[in-house]
Amino acid sequence: MRALRFVRHSALCPSGTVRRGTSSFSFPCAVSAVKVEVRVGDLVSDGGFSDVIVNSANETLEGPLFPYFPIGAECESGDVYYQDDVVDGRIHKAGGPALGRLCRRLPELPPEDDPDGPFPSPYTQRCEIGGARLTKVPEGGELVQHCQYVAHAVVPIWAGDLDLEEQNRRLSLLTKAYASAFAAAASSSSPVRRICSPLLGAGAKQFPIDLAARCASEAVILELRNPTLMDLEVIAFIDRRKDCVDHLIHEFSGKLNPVK
Repeated sequence: MRALRFVRHSALCPSGTVRRGTSSFSFPCAVSAVKVEVRVGDLVSDGGFSDVIVNSANETLEGPLFPYFPIGAECESGDVYYQDDVVDGRIHKAGGPALGRLCRRLPELPPEDDPDGPFPSPYTQRCEIGGARLTKVPEGGELVQHCQYVAHAVVPIWAGDLDLEEQNRRLSLLTKAYASAFAAAASSSSPVRRICSPLLGAGAKQFPIDLAARCASEAVILELRNPTLMDLEVIAFIDRRKDCVDHLIHEFSGKLNPVK
């Protein structure tokens, strides 16, 4: 079992200024230390250099399919995201056309392999919901300055009138997406010491932020109890939204012990 300490690097004040602060927590039964960082910022430009960045992708792995798209499953006036509003769009923009070409070379799934997938023909599915695929970051784009690999994780949409069973199923798929991203990262040809992720599901996929943060914290602790990333030193969560960061801090604070 690996040790975990949690570090709060910064929080975004209502005025837009950054307020610095640090809190540390530990995971019991230590063998080695892994630090968890949580901060407000842009995953691509504010995360420093990471061995792997986790992308919140769709099943095609080609980035956003449209210039704008509905939040969740239904589109009312104004309820849309544009490509730069979502992590998937910003990562593909920073990676340039070469990243899209790498993704399109990944093996395709037969339609029956992902019955939950929302994309009918002609959209090509390359990853099942709850899964993840790894691509190396190509030269030539901005993204290569920030990471070596991208783990494209696919999470379900939280929308509509979901009964309790369906809610639990989608929460399980969200937690599984993190585990799949960690496993995909572990398949890289170089050691992964730092991995950086957004709060998966809390944006266009419309998971309640508290539930998304709970899944994130549970997935991290599962990874540290049964590690797939043997060289891991830092797991960083970076999100533009202060409410996402606040919920992550609450979840990790409730599960980890302060370092004295």
